[in-house]
Amino acid sequence: MIHRRADRVFVMPRKPYVVLPRPVRRRCGARAGSRLLLVADPSHDALIVHPEPVVQAMLRTSHTSLAVTEEPA
Repeated sequence: MIHRRADRVFVMPRKPYVVLPRPVRRRCGARAGSRLLLVADPSHDALIVHPEPVVQAMLRTSHTSLAVTEEPA
């Protein structure tokens, strides 16, 4: 569990794992034990869950755009 303290600092437990409830895992397409990227959005008081296939797709798109050669001026 990650929680917000009164001073607005997030605290992580000693174990480096975050347990997501089953309905949350289902909604984001993750299975128990899946690797996920969690992104905090404090302005919306939200924790965004990105399953590994989504992260891989974002990286492929980003790397593809970097590989595009520029046309001569």
